[in-house]
Amino acid sequence: MQSAVLPGSEPFALPLQERLARALAGRPAGRAPRTQHSDERGRPRFSNRLLLESSPYLLQHAHNPVNWFPWGDEAFAEAARLARPVFLAIGYSTCHWCHVRENESFADAEIARFLNTHYVAVKVDREERPDIDAIYMSAVQQLTGSGGWPMSVWPNAAREPFFAGSYFPPRDGERGARLGFVSLLNGLSDILSDASGGFPSATDADSKGVEGRFFVWSEGEIRHELASLGEATSTRFLEHYGVRRGGTWQGSTILHVPQPDEQAWAALAGARARLREVRARRVQPQRDEKVLASWNGLMISALAQAGRILDHAPYVLAAARAAEFALTRLRGAGGRLQRCYTDGQARQNAFLDDHVFLVAGLIDLYEATFEPRHLREALLLAEATEDLFADPAGGWFMTSPRAGKPDRTREACLRWRRAIRHIGCPDERAAPGRLHRRRELAAACRPCAVRPCGGTCGAAVQHERGAARDRVPRLHGPRDRARLA
Repeated sequence: MQSAVLPGSEPFALPLQERLARALAGRPAGRAPRTQHSDERGRPRFSNRLLLESSPYLLQHAHNPVNWFPWGDEAFAEAARLARPVFLAIGYSTCHWCHVRENESFADAEIARFLNTHYVAVKVDREERPDIDAIYMSAVQQLTGSGGWPMSVWPNAAREPFFAGSYFPPRDGERGARLGFVSLLNGLSDILSDASGGFPSATDADSKGVEGRFFVWSEGEIRHELASLGEATSTRFLEHYGVRRGGTWQGSTILHVPQPDEQAWAALAGARARLREVRARRVQPQRDEKVLASWNGLMISALAQAGRILDHAPYVLAAARAAEFALTRLRGAGGRLQRCYTDGQARQNAFLDDHVFLVAGLIDLYEATFEPRHLREALLLAEATEDLFADPAGGWFMTSPRAGKPDRTREACLRWRRAIRHIGCPDERAAPGRLHRRRELAAACRPCAVRPCGGTCGAAVQHERGAARDRVPRLHGPRDRARLA
């Protein structure tokens, strides 16, 4: 009964198909369906749940190939069931750019396929639901510093926004925009955390039984897919991304940039968007869903630092969500930090690197937000690190109870110093000092995994003594320390 299955979606349940068919048959005489996708008899090829709505604006989108949901519990329950983020589009009938976006993106079958495969799409008429519009416009303004329509918001299944904007052209470089809707959808799907906030560890090495198949390219494949953009563009892409006839890995090429060139990067925006669309049709590798404490600590640091330096609030928000996950979900008996989280359960007592990298991530997050809770949690975790892993004779053990070879002395020393740097507590300086005196400096001479600061644990000690200073405020006295209570 369903005229055509929406791209990337399962067929609708029979009761929904029947309701849509009745709604289509009962439309007022003379009101032609608004669609770019019609069959030979002029009937719309696609219909979605918006056909059951009363808002004229929503009805204009009822025959998009996008699997639209109206605002409501059903949409967010579906996002929770599928463990997907939501794409929330808010607009209104008298908004010109709302109609532009529909024609460019929501009527595009390939964009619709990606949306339907990776997101739960929700459409709202802001004039019908000004309450929803006001709430999410506030989020847009806080995340981006401006606002407008059409509104684009990415909330999780709990209706909490983690990314937002307004109009995005469909592809990179179009209408003078550096980032297009396709790239944004791909990027958020690839790099952002799962619905709960933690970052899963990896994707499978194989797809369709071939190692790296989803990610690699051949010269011939690239030339074929970019042929419509011209020979010059294809050749420039091959040169910019280091593609050779024989490949760089097992006969294929892992795209990389041997020599950065900003002009070439900007000029190749359309080519990248085209290849992203091609890659989206490949069989995707399975994702390893376990969430690791140490790797999430590194992600928190990277996102917090990037958000602070680039003044990009969504990165900081993603870091904060990951930190909340680690502090609440990665806990075992007695509140002890656990290493991994899978299938709704935390397991395996955390190791030294889990503690160290999470402490570092929390400090970086504090420096990006100045939220006292992040520093307070970093200090508590640093104290647990000292208790569980410090060797009284000097150094740190990788495992606990205290057994095994001391490891990661420099990282642990530096993280501790950075934590106490913020509160100026001289009583806490003994632990890193003891390690510094006991260990040979050269034994720990390697780059810091999160934030380099010299080449040895001695640099960390000098850092605290004033030879180098973080550009963050230092807390002084009881009043400031009381903020952390």
